Amino acid sequence: MNPYKAKRPVSAGAIFYIVLFFLVLAGLGYLLYYDKGLFWDMLPLVCIPALLLAIGIIIFYFAKRATIGYTFILFLLIFITGLILSAFYGPFAIVRQAREFYDSKDYKASIDKYQVIYEEYPRSRYYDEAITQLAYSSYLDEDYEMALENLDKAVEKELLSAQDIEVLKIYTDCYSELGDSAFASGDFDLAAQYYIEASDYYDIILKNYPDTNEAFIADYKAPEYRVKAAESNFNLGHYGLSISILEETLAEYPDTDFREEAADLLFRSRIEIAKSELSEKDYKEALDNLLGILDLDEEFIDLDDYRFVRIKNLVFSDTPIYLLRDIGYGLYNSEDFKKALFIFEGLSQYNPEISDQFLSYIVSSKVNLTADGDFRQLQVSDPVGSISLNDKSIISFENETEHTLKIYMRGSEYKIFDIASESKKEVEVLSGYYQVLVEILNTDISPFYGKFSYDSGAKYREVFNLED
Repeated sequence: MNPYKAKRPVSAGAIFYIVLFFLVLAGLGYLLYYDKGLFWDMLPLVCIPALLLAIGIIIFYFAKRATIGYTFILFLLIFITGLILSAFYGPFAIVRQAREFYDSKDYKASIDKYQVIYEEYPRSRYYDEAITQLAYSSYLDEDYEMALENLDKAVEKELLSAQDIEVLKIYTDCYSELGDSAFASGDFDLAAQYYIEASDYYDIILKNYPDTNEAFIADYKAPEYRVKAAESNFNLGHYGLSISILEETLAEYPDTDFREEAADLLFRSRIEIAKSELSEKDYKEALDNLLGILDLDEEFIDLDDYRFVRIKNLVFSDTPIYLLRDIGYGLYNSEDFKKALFIFEGLSQYNPEISDQFLSYIVSSKVNLTADGDFRQLQVSDPVGSISLNDKSIISFENETEHTLKIYMRGSEYKIFDIASESKKEVEVLSGYYQVLVEILNTDISPFYGKFSYDSGAKYREVFNLED
């Protein structure tokens, strides 16, 4: 008699395992309905142990020659099918393809595959990988907006660290490329935002990785993109914001290669603000911006530039004299002699009838500025003769240079006068202590400067030449 045809009752153990396998299948069915991502992730994890269990049960029942073993073969085939399907369908298969595309540098295809995971399988265990790889693939595919979007998500979910140097480099590249693209298309508002972001991330590299090659690059790039952000704001007419960015940049990066560009933008921004304030009759603000130009590096600005001269003419022509005078006094008293000199020379130039009021301030400002800078020391001179005037002295100034000299005298009297090349001039002054400043006009040659005591009834001779 065939032992497998013998009738044997179905054991409680067989019923238990049958129910168990049906429950497993029901659970998988529920996962498929509830979330396909979880279903495909769980499918191999469930099928493998279930498959092994089914094999064991089949062997057990076949060894007992029980026909119920054939029932478990059905379950065995179901779980084998599930295992095979998990290898060719679902997130696992898609991610495997995405990785292959990424490794072969077909980033667009990789993005397409990871995008399927991201959109269709949000609870899959491959979802986090999809986010990070979408960031990397998009970056390498030069889709910088998508790269930033996914990079931000990865950082927010703590899949990547915003302090990691490789992540920082991606941020800087993405923002700088997007800034350049926006600038080229004329979207200066967006360009400014992108440039500031790029600069901020370069700042982080400088702070956190100061001794790396990336920091060396960042030291160049951070100010570059700030200047570009300022230029974008300038193009939008946001001159105040442009000035703020540029002044902060020059303070933070005083030796940047972009000093000249920054100075030029500051120059133009202050000119534009001064013009706007003048049109609104806000003379003080207009003057403040004109004076702000004097703070710029003299190496990069030209005060003879027609734009500066034109706005200077407007400021000194339109601004009330009392306001100019009061501002000049305030600057002088606070020892800002450069700006005070600018004010008083402007007042004298545009109001010659009252120029005598400002002579002492002009001379003193000039002398103070020179005494704190580089100059050629004038030697103390002895009298070369006498005169019959009490409390008076006569000085003969002789110009043996090829240039015009401008003389400033501060002491018992204040004087300003010119001496043409190869000529001389006799000046009568009240006797006493003087500081004498001699500028060589239209040259970069350092001025002469010295302190003298001119005696009553004495005559002096001061000779100027450029021989060492």
